[in-house]
Amino acid sequence: MDWTLQKYEALCEALVSAGYHGIGMSDYMRQPDRPEKTVLLRHDVDSRPAHSLKLAVIEKQHGLKATYFYRTVNFDPAILKEMHAMGHEVGYHYETLAQASGNMTKAIDLFASELAKLRAHVPVTAASMHGSPLRPWDNRAIWQHVTPAQFDLCGEVYFSIDYTNMIYFSDTGRTWHSTRYNVRDHTHVPHSFQAETTNDLIQVIQSGQIQHLCLLTHPERWQSNPAAWRLQQLRDTAANLAKVILKFWYTL
Repeated sequence: MDWTLQKYEALCEALVSAGYHGIGMSDYMRQPDRPEKTVLLRHDVDSRPAHSLKLAVIEKQHGLKATYFYRTVNFDPAILKEMHAMGHEVGYHYETLAQASGNMTKAIDLFASELAKLRAHVPVTAASMHGSPLRPWDNRAIWQHVTPAQFDLCGEVYFSIDYTNMIYFSDTGRTWHSTRYNVRDHTHVPHSFQAETTNDLIQVIQSGQIQHLCLLTHPERWQSNPAAWRLQQLRDTAANLAKVILKFWYTL
């Protein structure tokens, strides 16, 4: 079965066997000298924050560092501290323009105050936008008015990283396909590699053709309990249907 913790562990094993070094997003944005083969393990924690610790343990066991981006609507300070203690990076998963219903001034002020809430517990130097697919606003639009440096951030994962020399995969929509159910979680940099399942992605990794790789996952998607797995599958199916309708609506 795909989208299980066991399958995620197989993915981590493939990365290590292929010689990839997992580093944090802030480390990547700060350091001009990087390992020859790099993987950025990025996790956008949309829901069930406690579940993110299960993926973090798997990564730590394989010597991989990852970055976990948390929303302020559902974060748990104890989880942030445990994640930081494991050696992973904690980031800010912002959605302030959608929260402010498009009011840019309010969105920027809200960004600063929510970032401070996370920093009260752990260091935070990277941000990642929440796609908010059910809302018409792209949260990244705030970077047309401010810069990450104004918030003492190393950068924002879409705004501050050059993806022309990095292959980007996202599990958005319960597939690694780059655009099928993806409203906003993409980089607009096309590449020739494609994968549907995690086994497909593992084959791409094992091919040895990619030097720099970014994998975006949503931890709540990766379950092992059969009931939780089935419930997540139903949620993803419903969300995908809504996204297809909304992508069509947004083009009108």
